[in-house]
Amino acid sequence: MNNNSIKFFASFFIFMLTIFELQAANEKPIVTQMVNQQIVAINAYDSVAYFTQDKAVKGTSEFSVQYLGVNWYFSNEVNKQLFENNPEKYAPQFNGHCANGLSDGHQVPGNPKYFRIIDDKLYFFYSKWGRLQWQINQPEQIKLANEYWESNN
Repeated sequence: MNNNSIKFFASFFIFMLTIFELQAANEKPIVTQMVNQQIVAINAYDSVAYFTQDKAVKGTSEFSVQYLGVNWYFSNEVNKQLFENNPEKYAPQFNGHCANGLSDGHQVPGNPKYFRIIDDKLYFFYSKWGRLQWQINQPEQIKLANEYWESNN
């Protein structure tokens, strides 16, 4: 087994341990990705930038925060501070899972590139199609997604 394989398996093992720890602590899982051998929330996107720049912006490890057992990356110190002062405001709803999928009765990870801010809350979607589905009757969609999320997590 070469050095890269060992690193991969070690990273995967740490990732799985973290998932089990979150589940053991009765936490709902955050959509994560391995970045530089760290478990990073929402694929290393800056969750504050959705609110301040209305677009998906990658963060960096230079501006990171631990929250809900994983690292959150930000694109600058200001966004990092905003998140630290009010993480519930900036963290995506349903821990980053696809809001449309939940409203349709199934759970899939959201794609941070497809998002909406609705009533000052961040929602992710698996695809452009899912995001489009939420242009109509958003209160009902949110209600259905919340019901599914609460009963299945």
